[in-house]
Amino acid sequence: MGKNPSVAILAMGLAFCAFCHFFVTCNADDASDLRKGIESLSKVMVKYRAELDNKVKFVKLQEAIDAIDEAMLGYQGKAKDKLPRVRNLNSDARLTYENCVAPVFEWCISINSTIDVFIPHINDINLSKSDKDMIWNITVNALNKGLAKTTKSLELLTNVQYKTAELKNLFQSILHDVHDDFGYNGYYGQAKADLEAKIADNEVARKTGIAAFVGILFGVIGALIFGPIGAAAGFAAAFAATYGIQELVHWNQKKTYKEQVEAIDNFFTLLTKKIEEATEIVKGIEVALEEDKTNLHKLRGVIEGANI
Repeated sequence: MGKNPSVAILAMGLAFCAFCHFFVTCNADDASDLRKGIESLSKVMVKYRAELDNKVKFVKLQEAIDAIDEAMLGYQGKAKDKLPRVRNLNSDARLTYENCVAPVFEWCISINSTIDVFIPHINDINLSKSDKDMIWNITVNALNKGLAKTTKSLELLTNVQYKTAELKNLFQSILHDVHDDFGYNGYYGQAKADLEAKIADNEVARKTGIAAFVGILFGVIGALIFGPIGAAAGFAAAFAATYGIQELVHWNQKKTYKEQVEAIDNFFTLLTKKIEEATEIVKGIEVALEEDKTNLHKLRGVIEGANI
């Protein structure tokens, strides 16, 4: 793609500042501000590209979504109903962000050819007025293209912020649904309430079929935690570290209703933690996007100032 875009933009800034000496309207302070602005721009653009998935953690968020998705396979409550929207929204936000950053970065690269043409001649004392005018027009046109790119990028970045705000709200809603599912009137909450009411009378529990239900639920959750899905989602490691249950055989040693209800509670606690972690990632994305938006506004101001 040619020279490093950071070097290219810096070269354009130095050339433009040098060229400003041909115009009485460009004083030393203006030239200094422009130089600093474009030097900063060169760093910002490279930083965007290098930190696309480091600073704005859409990939990490997707991993958290995948973990929650895997953890909820076979989940009977209403909390998982919003997961398809979460997956689609995160994917859409990431693509939109890439479309926001890429055009500005590509503009930085595209001006290489412009710089290669006029940089070698910018300090030529034999430069004619028509040549000076030509270089001025080339420079202004290049900056105008950059302004158009950054204007569009600002619009896209605002759109990404809306999407991440919706993501945060969705995760909070899912967390609320999980609490409802395990609450008194929820799917798992009602089952647990029935179990707890029968703990003192195992024979009655067996007759009502509750023992069969909890056995199935307990078995499904155990297989989930210590199977491939649970390993990928981090549940097996979490149960080993937090509750000392290292494998399925230890899980299955819990025979009483009380032990099994506690184990189901522990699963709920870890699931809730994963959703909270995903919510925190979204909050971090919002902060990073606001920083990007500020940088793009500054870039736009630099280009507009240079184009006056």
